Amino acid sequence: MFCARGRGTSLSSFDDLFQDPPARLHIKPVNSHRVFEFAMSSSAEVEDWANAMEEHLRLAECSYSKVNLDTFGTAHWWKISRITPEKFKELADTGDVVLFRSHGVMPHLIRTVSGGGRFDHVGLCLKLAGGELAILEATGNEGVGITPWQEFLDNCWWSLYPEIALRRVRFRRCGQRMKDLQKWLGEVVGKPYGLSMKKLLRRTSLESQAGESGGGDSSFFCSQLVAEALKALRV
Repeated sequence: MFCARGRGTSLSSFDDLFQDPPARLHIKPVNSHRVFEFAMSSSAEVEDWANAMEEHLRLAECSYSKVNLDTFGTAHWWKISRITPEKFKELADTGDVVLFRSHGVMPHLIRTVSGGGRFDHVGLCLKLAGGELAILEATGNEGVGITPWQEFLDNCWWSLYPEIALRRVRFRRCGQRMKDLQKWLGEVVGKPYGLSMKKLLRRTSLESQAGESGGGDSSFFCSQLVAEALKALRV
């Protein structure tokens, strides 16, 4: 008789490694061909898990909006962390970055030229008075503007993007930094959108460019806008 012990596991015999568990729980999410299998010690434990998950889904359905798995744009959806729009609003803070992946030829070209990344549009989160969330972004239609998060949801603009990601930015959010950002926002909101090959490949800031040429382009590309905003926050 052999005895093995390690990494928190104790076996009375190597034969134990090849014994089937008494019961298994299979979970197959809606709109997915993926099946997850869990080994259980007994049929009673399977029943307990099934009842607990049913109760969890019932409570979640009352609290959060439903999300269709087809909207995530990937076959390996279980490897991606997801949050609801409500949780997004709760987590996001001024200075955090929101990334968008878009459909179409131009977004694909932007991703290719800018290094083959996953996303082609970016905005900056702004936490407004009263806890409301807004997105600072530069778009071809409106130029530099601020879009309230609730307006983004109400108009279903999220449906334009197969993938949206939140990236937290860690820095000290003090009053002076917020004042500096607000002052900078007053100078750039309303400026035109501008996209060029030079901007896609640029690695210097607008201030550096202006200093070198004695002038400067007043238009903004989306990533250029976010980079300058973070610079205003001294991040």
